[in-house]
Amino acid sequence: MGSLFQKESITNTIYITLSQLISLVLSILLTFILPLIISIENFGYWQIYILYVTYVGILTLGFNDGIYLKYGHLNIDQLPFKLIRTSMLIYLLVLIIETLIFITLIILFESNEKLFIFYMVGINIIIMGLNGTFSMILLTTNQMKKYSLTIIVNRVLLFFPVIILLLFKFDNYKIIIYGDIFAKIVVCIISAIFLKDIIKGSYKVTKKSIKEYLNNISVGFYLLLANLSGMLILGVGRILVERFSTIEQYSIYSFGISVANIILVFISSLSLVLYPTLKRLPNENLGKYFDQVNIILRILIFSSFFLYFFVDIFIVKLLPNYVQIFTYLPYLFLIISFQSKIQLLNNTFYKALREEKSMFKANIYSLILFISIAVPVFYFTESIILLVFITLIINLLRSYSSEYYLSKKLNVFRFKNFFWEIIYMTTFLVSTLLFSKNIAITIMFIVYMIFIYYNKKVFRQISKKITGKMVKN
Repeated sequence: MGSLFQKESITNTIYITLSQLISLVLSILLTFILPLIISIENFGYWQIYILYVTYVGILTLGFNDGIYLKYGHLNIDQLPFKLIRTSMLIYLLVLIIETLIFITLIILFESNEKLFIFYMVGINIIIMGLNGTFSMILLTTNQMKKYSLTIIVNRVLLFFPVIILLLFKFDNYKIIIYGDIFAKIVVCIISAIFLKDIIKGSYKVTKKSIKEYLNNISVGFYLLLANLSGMLILGVGRILVERFSTIEQYSIYSFGISVANIILVFISSLSLVLYPTLKRLPNENLGKYFDQVNIILRILIFSSFFLYFFVDIFIVKLLPNYVQIFTYLPYLFLIISFQSKIQLLNNTFYKALREEKSMFKANIYSLILFISIAVPVFYFTESIILLVFITLIINLLRSYSSEYYLSKKLNVFRFKNFFWEIIYMTTFLVSTLLFSKNIAITIMFIVYMIFIYYNKKVFRQISKKITGKMVKN
């Protein structure tokens, strides 16, 4: 199987990188254009929708994650089509029941403007549930061309309602929500066409298909909970602000997270191609791949911090209503960088080693610690900056404890990895909070070049492997 950078991996990385590059550009445009054309209040309502849609995945009960883990080493023609098809029918029926229950609860407990938002969240349960299944099948069977196309279609279609708002000067977040749901339906149809060989055929439910459905849940449930508990460390903070602060405060806070998430949008896409690749490699070589991915990720994260200074210029000049985010935006950049590392490095190798339970424990302990500190602190102080700082500390502990566990397990622990990251991130935080923009960027550049120089041999080796394989293939 050779190096991590074999032909299949390189081809898939190219496809996913191109699609994510397009997605990144459109995400940046969406992040910065929407606050320009709709009010802070309407942007806040749009972000409430985004917040709760993020957690719709829990209602899959781990079915999609089970497919991802069970079949991650197979090609499309090796999948048990009939078994997957009939188990998907059971899955769809469960999603419909969950949607009806969710909408009933919303009618009983929500009112005013948020009622519409939660209706739309309810509609997402079925659409996102099916899209998740199709995406997992495309990913596990390494059909990156098709998967990449679905990403591009989704982002492009979502941008059309933004153009409508811009052209007709509408100040209405509901148009964006309708556009989001329409884009997901189109992607669902396209994915179904791509996977027509699985979908076409009889749908007779048997004991075997029921067993397959339950088995997918039992396999994937820990991974679902692990991912969910990890997401909730940032999500609980957003929910606290949404529930106990004004819509304007929530809007500004969410905008800050959206800006920082630009780091995650591009970097995290690589994890999608990594897992199927790692599943096809011998386990005795995983330590070497862990080390290589760690180094590449560090370069990407360190480089991405320079985006902060471009964001600074844009917001100050064009979005003066949102300048308040600079009191905590540097912290958010660090939080999202840790999220990127957790998602791309730690979670990917947890899954490759089939250590979902260890991954779950690491995330749930972090979540419990966060809730036990953040909830009472925010309740008594209502301080967003304290909430952000607590989120940063918990993410730091979660990231490094997991990385330490995995590196020791793979016998590749290196203290200098932690040292460089702590030095660089501390430099970023201190320089952006205490110095002017010009001084801060100068300090960051100097530290970055020292890092590059100190690790030049490693960078040279990896560059040779990548370019050599690409030329050869």
